[in-house]
Parts: sequence; structure tokens; C-alpha cells
Amino acid sequence: MFKAKIERYGNLYLLVSVAILTGAYFLCYKQSSFGASLFGFPMVDVGYGFMVLGAICPTCFLYRLSSKYTGIIATLSFAVYLSHKMVIHMVQLYLVKWIDSNSNVMFLACILVALFTAWIMNNLIEKPFLRLRNKILYQNN
Repeated sequence: MFKAKIERYGNLYLLVSVAILTGAYFLCYKQSSFGASLFGFPMVDVGYGFMVLGAICPTCFLYRLSSKYTGIIATLSFAVYLSHKMVIHMVQLYLVKWIDSNSNVMFLACILVALFTAWIMNNLIEKPFLRLRNKILYQNN
């Protein structure tokens, strides 16, 4: 009953998300400000929360979109979350000799290396341990 009530408003949640994220953008324009730290960053979290809530509702147009790329992003997202800061720092540290640290090329290099690192982590750590988990949990079935 509660789930059915929530699922009716998928596109509205998406619209609320865009409004909250727009407000957060202006509040966080100066990232080191008190307002950004206290109110802006939590607004970003809430805004993306509404976006996810809308996207998982069957009434939202995003729910009906299917893409192998979004599946790949979802698969790699946790590994990217865990490693991106260290990876970006290392890429910038070693490539600054050849590429300007504030350039789009450096940005692209950081993204590509972070995604590649996440792919390696997914294949060498996550997948084998998920298989081990399934083997242990379902050995009696």
C-alpha cells in the first residue's frame, strides 16, 4: 500500500530532484563556504536520493530506459567510489610532467584510469568473492 503510493509519482520525484540539485548548485558555488558545507552538500545528497527514487518507480520515464552502459556504470560504481581519490591523485602526480594539471586532457585521463582501476577491482576482487559467497551460501541446495 505504501509502496504503491510512492510509485505513483516517479516523474515528480525526478522534477523535485532537478529543483533541489539546481538549488544546491547555486548554494555550493563556493565549495569551501560555510553554507555549502552545512546545507549544500546535504542538499546534493537529498537531490540525488530523489533522482534514484524517481528512477526506480515504474511510472518514471527513466525506469523504462534500458542501457548496457548504465549497467556497467552501476557495476563499477562501488569500486570507483572506493578508489577514485587515490587514483586521481596518482594520475595527476605522474602525468603532470606531460599534461597540464588543469586541462581537459588530464580530466579525461583521470576518468579513464579511475574506470579502468574499478574494472580491475571488480574482476579481481568483487566477482571472485561474490562467487565464493554464493558457493558457501548455496552449497546445501
